[in-house]
Amino acid sequence: MRRTGQWLRFIGLLIEMAGVVGVVREKGGHASPRIRFPGGQVVSTAWAAVALGFLLWLVGKIVLAAATPPRRDRP
Repeated sequence: MRRTGQWLRFIGLLIEMAGVVGVVREKGGHASPRIRFPGGQVVSTAWAAVALGFLLWLVGKIVLAAATPPRRDRP
């Protein structure tokens, strides 16, 4: 379970970093493809990658927190 959490955190971080690079390139004048979500909202692919990477990282963090045994205070 711990290994799964570590991998989720790592992959999420890589996806988020790729999204940040895309956001920076988008500001430089390079057009990025857009994603249309249900309801008509249009979002840049780079921002969607940042959000997806963060969500994967967060799920990995929760999995890691659930896998570690609780701390016991010793007297």
